[in-house]
Amino acid sequence: MLLGVAVGVGLTLLLVIRAVNQPRVRLLERPSAPAGVLHLLLTGDLYTGNAQATYDAALGLVQAAAPRTVTLDISTLTHVTVPLLNTLRALRDDLASDETELVLLDVPDDVLPVLRRAPWFVEAEQEGFVG
Repeated sequence: MLLGVAVGVGLTLLLVIRAVNQPRVRLLERPSAPAGVLHLLLTGDLYTGNAQATYDAALGLVQAAAPRTVTLDISTLTHVTVPLLNTLRALRDDLASDETELVLLDVPDDVLPVLRRAPWFVEAEQEGFVG
């Protein structure tokens, strides 16, 4: 009996870990989008376990499309975490090195003040990082 419970708990834990470690970005199809613009959607909050996978997935989508501008809709964000800040900064910097601009869209009103606590974000916002 206890063995069955332990197996059930173990499998549930594995399923939860697998689910939360999935990349949190996907392509947004916008037929009216101008040429050279790629629209991405952040589908959830980032934490240590899914930040790198999300970054890699976003970079892969960008490299496949080779746009001049990438918009990232972050309307689903509920929490600002250090991995989120690090991922946004790395993505912005890496895209800029390829002369691609990253612009955040639909930043939730309660998230923006927290993002502004990071000095690099304030500077980036002044340069047009937030659309």
